[in-house]
Amino acid sequence: MGVTEKLAQFLVDSGYDSLPEEAVTATKRAVLDTLAVTIAGWQEEASTAITSYVRELGTVSEAGVVASGFRAAASEAALANGTLAHALDYDDVSTSMLGHPSAPLLPAVLALAEKTGASGRDVIAAFVLGFEVECKLGSAIGAGHYARGWHPTATLGTLGAAAACAKLNRLDVAA
Repeated sequence: MGVTEKLAQFLVDSGYDSLPEEAVTATKRAVLDTLAVTIAGWQEEASTAITSYVRELGTVSEAGVVASGFRAAASEAALANGTLAHALDYDDVSTSMLGHPSAPLLPAVLALAEKTGASGRDVIAAFVLGFEVECKLGSAIGAGHYARGWHPTATLGTLGAAAACAKLNRLDVAA
């Protein structure tokens, strides 16, 4: 079994009921913190630019764009909300990841959850698993990733968000 298959099996086998209470509490804090910095960053130049762009696309109404008064396709809402979350660079930091885990993760999880009607327990489980993927990959890759000019928030954050969304979509190992 390769690394990718092991990771997929981990996601399939893990769920809300297997989470330690400390992980659930930490997730609730991370969600509140990330939403707060998202709201705080909504008027930054990058935020207004991406929000205007997403609004102009005028696609389907699947998920809300924070502090903007409109909805967009889930992927576009996640893009806009991720930009807002990281605009001030006040979002959380993980030393094992050497980056900001929640800014790329939470917007993707919330947008897909809104689109699919996922439960709060499903959101928490997906967030925890995505966070775990980001941080474990960060530990495995090490500081050399950052030293070579890669920004783990972008590189590892996308992998964590993909893992979390795979969990929300209830994908199996073969998918």
